[in-house]
Amino acid sequence: MLDEFPNIASIPDFQKKISTMRSRGVHCHVIFQNIAQLQNRYPNFGWSEIIGNCDSKLFLGCTDLLTAEFVSKLLGITTVEDSSNSKSGGLEGLFDFGKNTTRATKRNLLNPDEILQFPTDKEILMLKGQKPLILDKRSYEFHPLSKNFRPIEITDFEPEWSKGKDFSYHKNLL
Repeated sequence: MLDEFPNIASIPDFQKKISTMRSRGVHCHVIFQNIAQLQNRYPNFGWSEIIGNCDSKLFLGCTDLLTAEFVSKLLGITTVEDSSNSKSGGLEGLFDFGKNTTRATKRNLLNPDEILQFPTDKEILMLKGQKPLILDKRSYEFHPLSKNFRPIEITDFEPEWSKGKDFSYHKNLL
């Protein structure tokens, strides 16, 4: 997990490394606040390669237009019905006649302004090959293992794999 990813030093050739990791079944979670941070650290579309190698994207909200426009494009376009009514003649309102027109039109699933106003208690999950999902944000306290969580200094942390223990129970949580 690379939290606050742009705030660490740029990792040389990270866009190639993340692609290689992915091909070997190693998962990497890249977490950043906005697109501009990533563009500054990985210019010349290196930032786009990094995002392109991520099969899942979790959007928690943003405050800048660049990120909102990027997320809007990622979400894609949907088809909506547009209907209009028109009446002609001088007897308008006396008789029920006229023309009703319904047509299919396209629009962004969410426009950038809608993304900027996105509710703070919601998130958008985008999974490769699936339609995006709007979900409720959940606190870690709702995690099935949260009763086992305890504060620990990072220097005292010892991962399960280093203890030689079987930690396959995590598979049941997915």
